[in-house]
Amino acid sequence: MTLQPERRRQLQLLGLRALLRQRFGAAAADAARPVHLVGGVLLVAPVGAGGEVAAMFADQPAALGAAVDGAAREGAERLFFFCESSTPELARRAAQFRLPTVVVVPGGEFEPLAPAPAPVAAPLPYLLVPVVRRLERLGLDVVWEDDVVVGEWRGLEIVRAAIGRVGESTGVVVEAGVGRHDREANRLLHPDGPDDTVITTALATVAALRRAGAPAHPANQLVPERWLRTILRARPGLVGFAALATGPAPGRRETLRDRGVAPLWGLDGDGRPTVVVCSVGIDPDLVALAADARACAPGWPGVPPALAAHPDGWELVVVVPEGDDHPLTRRLVGLLRRPAEVLTVPAGWRDLGT
Repeated sequence: MTLQPERRRQLQLLGLRALLRQRFGAAAADAARPVHLVGGVLLVAPVGAGGEVAAMFADQPAALGAAVDGAAREGAERLFFFCESSTPELARRAAQFRLPTVVVVPGGEFEPLAPAPAPVAAPLPYLLVPVVRRLERLGLDVVWEDDVVVGEWRGLEIVRAAIGRVGESTGVVVEAGVGRHDREANRLLHPDGPDDTVITTALATVAALRRAGAPAHPANQLVPERWLRTILRARPGLVGFAALATGPAPGRRETLRDRGVAPLWGLDGDGRPTVVVCSVGIDPDLVALAADARACAPGWPGVPPALAAHPDGWELVVVVPEGDDHPLTRRLVGLLRRPAEVLTVPAGWRDLGT
């Protein structure tokens, strides 16, 4: 049975008060004041002379940004973040903020979840090099992330390739289609993999739809942040860079409808390595994901060792269209341990790529 939102908030409040009472005593728990936030409920409790602690029960890990912002605005000195699907990767993102934040082990009682180390991306396997050349020849942008080669048109995946089982041996598995269901249908039609005609036909269909001024269609509404990334890669001067290269997105996207960010990296005007993170719309999770991208950037494929170990660390620039630079985004950027910057591109950014 699915609980109504108000009933769920009531139960979350009761659970938080019980945990605060166990950890900080009855007086602190009884004096705690609730703050309702999108995605969960926050309790702020006095725990000593002039000190306050915040505890947040969240429905989704993406509420971390709202929790950090709410706790900071309420003057809390620490934050405990409870979520049933918290992961070590989420704890790594929480560690990017100045506000001391403990991501609690799911089901635990203030037991901290250890942050995951920044991953080091695997290099492109030699078996996939011919696929990369093939997709580039067909006019697709190629991205290597999550051990998958992705062929995109303006940020929308049309083809993917990975090492997998081919009959009784290991080989290259190539699939065409926009989204899982489209790929599955094409797999039935082309069990030996799509030929160039299948790919170019899909590309022509997507190209006709994923353009400025086209009627609304899933092909031009999905993953807009990756579309923006292709424009900045082609026109890096829009954000003050001479050149930008694609970086892998933090966290695995389950579907094309999931919100996300699209990173790039390059050298700023002073020669400092910088992560440029693209986002479209207002996303409370944006800053946490962007800061995580910066934390992981030294391990990205293609980053020279000298830049990976840059003594001054990496800079961070968050890029959104005009109007999407919400006050929440700017507040959270100001709460990061290391400085970052928010830049905007014109609201009609899609026209820049035509």
